[in-house]
Amino acid sequence: TMPDFAYMYALPYDFYDKHNIRRYGFHGTSHAFVSSRAASLLEKDKSELNVISAHLGNGASVCAIEKGKSVDTSMGFTPLEGLVMGTRCGDLDPAILPFISHLKGLTIEEIDTLMNKKSGVYGICGYNDFRD
Repeated sequence: TMPDFAYMYALPYDFYDKHNIRRYGFHGTSHAFVSSRAASLLEKDKSELNVISAHLGNGASVCAIEKGKSVDTSMGFTPLEGLVMGTRCGDLDPAILPFISHLKGLTIEEIDTLMNKKSGVYGICGYNDFRD
């Protein structure tokens, strides 16, 4: 339900139009539940509320909900974008990826694994169990 100004990247329009490259967001059922629960606790209809919902765990996202509809989210085309997570780096300057590739001699697949499985809290601390 995000408006186009929230889901469109500042890329040539062709990437969106022909290849569906846009922000999708994730954890929708979690954010919908939180929004519904907040409405219930406040004894209001969802259409009367504006909510900022945070899904925090090994995967993490924040969602702005206006009158029961998602209007923006921290995640994007993939779950990699947004907040720092258990093993995902979150937002990152895109120029870092080719820099790391040249620095370490990594392939695209190895960089994808690094960003999704070896970064985030795990990359900083060596573990990703938030209970520790």
